[in-house]
This record gives sequence, C-alpha cells and structure tokens, in this order.
Amino acid sequence: MPRHARHVPQPDDPELNLVEVEVGSEPGLYYIPVANLSHSTTWQHLRAFAAQVCEVDYASVYNPTAGFVRVKGYENFRKAFDHLNGGVLHGRAIMAFDGNEKSSIWVKLRPDDYHAKRIAQGKKGRAVLGKT
Repeated sequence: MPRHARHVPQPDDPELNLVEVEVGSEPGLYYIPVANLSHSTTWQHLRAFAAQVCEVDYASVYNPTAGFVRVKGYENFRKAFDHLNGGVLHGRAIMAFDGNEKSSIWVKLRPDDYHAKRIAQGKKGRAVLGKT
C-alpha cells in the first residue's frame, strides 16, 4: 500500500513534510508522537528526557507543544513510551501516543532527515508519492 506525503508549511519550519510511516515493526523504527509539551521545550530537552530510559534515534519538536521521539527496536519503544506518557518535563505532563506499535502513523519530518529520504525512495516498503 503506497504511503503519502504532503508538504504542510509550518510557521516555525516551512520545510517540514507530513509523512506516513509504516508500523514500527516493519522497519524497526518506532515513532512516538507527544503533546502537551511546554513552550520552552526543545528537541534537545525531549531527546534527553527519553534518553533517561533508552537509546533515542531522533527527537523533534515542531510545534510549540508537540513533537515526536523515534527509537530503534521494540524494547526501546516500550521503555520510551512508558517513560514519556505521563512523564513530567518542564512542569507539564506529556501525552504520548503508541499507535505506531500496531499501525502506520503520520509524522512531520524534515526532507533532509535520513529516514525521510529512505521513505521518499520507497525503501523498506514505504513510499512517498510526492508533496502537495
């Protein structure tokens, strides 16, 4: 089944693409979207918070209060999700979504991200049909 990408301009980063990523078990990469972040939270803060319990591949904050953490492997996914969901960072309880455990989800990626490039090339059964 083809995966789609849309170019969705963001005020803080107009280069982000909305990309559908496969269920985490397919490529071995799990995306954990998070919400309710403090406006002062950066990707570095989010990554460091998740890294307290597991190895983190990537973290992104693309909205003042939303972002995601990407981890490799199911064990890291469970550890990160359990730590993030309800975890308190900068005085705010994080809301995490574990949907990528069993289904594809949409995330915002920079076009120069290694995995975004792989998706665009149709690697690992994932494909991007183009920006709209």
